[in-house]
Amino acid sequence: SDLPTAIKPSELIEHLSLHSISRQRWYIQSACAVNGDGLVEAMTQLSNMIKENRKRTHN
Repeated sequence: SDLPTAIKPSELIEHLSLHSISRQRWYIQSACAVNGDGLVEAMTQLSNMIKENRKRTHN
């Protein structure tokens, strides 16, 4: 993350109670808007999740 006060992914997961979501897949990726760290990984994961969802809904 680019800010020292940015929330950690584990804290965000806890705050949003994402562990309670069992029927839907979710993913948290830390990223830095200043230098782009984590953005490629986040977009790759998003793309993969969309592809997986399309396979499930079209079969």
